[in-house]
Amino acid sequence: MTLTSSRQGVNATVNDIKQLGELLLPLLKKGQSIYSILQSHREIKLSEKTIYNYIENGVFQDVGVSISAIDLKRVVRRKMSKQKRNTYKPRKDNRYLIGKKVLRLLDIYGKRIPMPRS
Repeated sequence: MTLTSSRQGVNATVNDIKQLGELLLPLLKKGQSIYSILQSHREIKLSEKTIYNYIENGVFQDVGVSISAIDLKRVVRRKMSKQKRNTYKPRKDNRYLIGKKVLRLLDIYGKRIPMPRS
């Protein structure tokens, strides 16, 4: 097994995921956070980040437990990171500037430069 393949997928059986989902679902519906659930239930040996990843990737829904990201307080109010926010930023349309930049330089410097042909 390679290192990258060991990091893919879920490291648990379907029954383990289903039992965990049935334990988490009523507590999340009451408004508890994943952190508070992990503090009160020491038998859960997964980290908080792992459980958030399972919920965001739909692992619980695949086994029939309806836990989604909307059930979580942290995910609903969490801001998008700057890196992700910049990926969704639409490109500015600069087509109206084609040829005008060169003309502006001519106005500033008063020199005639050859125009490229396209």
